[in-house]
Amino acid sequence: MSAVVDLLARLLNTADRRALARALVDRLGPGNRNKAFRRVHALVDDGACPPDLAERLLQAFPEDREALSIAIEQTRAERVAQRHAAMKALFRPHLFIRTERSRPRQITMFGLSGGVDRWLKLPLPEDIAERGTGVQRRLVREAVEAHAAECGEGRPVFSMGRTVGYLYRPRYEQSYAVSLDGRIVSGDQGLVNEPQSGVSIG
Repeated sequence: MSAVVDLLARLLNTADRRALARALVDRLGPGNRNKAFRRVHALVDDGACPPDLAERLLQAFPEDREALSIAIEQTRAERVAQRHAAMKALFRPHLFIRTERSRPRQITMFGLSGGVDRWLKLPLPEDIAERGTGVQRRLVREAVEAHAAECGEGRPVFSMGRTVGYLYRPRYEQSYAVSLDGRIVSGDQGLVNEPQSGVSIG
């Protein structure tokens, strides 16, 4: 249970999730109850508390505003940490392809055809971070050369325009800028937020 939900359960004197959700919707006051139920259930189940919902909660519990504000920030920090832990567990070394467009021209087709993982990531050996610097540089250069040979002039990426550079990601917390000719041209830039993509049907 997240910090904010734990506090709300104590304030409303109920540990039952359904009862807590109903009590919160009633406490939030007039409005679209169906929408309120969806958002409150997301809060109770996952700790999701966007800024507008957070503000409504603070207004609904004026006598506990300070404690609630602290719990909301704790919950946001928890969710960020959980998200990073999940992404780190799934991380595999790769080159991220930087393109002239930040968003696909055809978002749906981009997602359906494989999205970021297919079009913007070039896989590298799982143990590349454990290898010597010279070996890493060679493997990065070879991956860039293979990508250039596959894509042709301008190295176009489906729906994203031309390639303008690369980002070498040997570990989740590490990133290095890579030029179009495959040279690592920066020191460690740390953790970067790469775009994600997915498609849901139904």
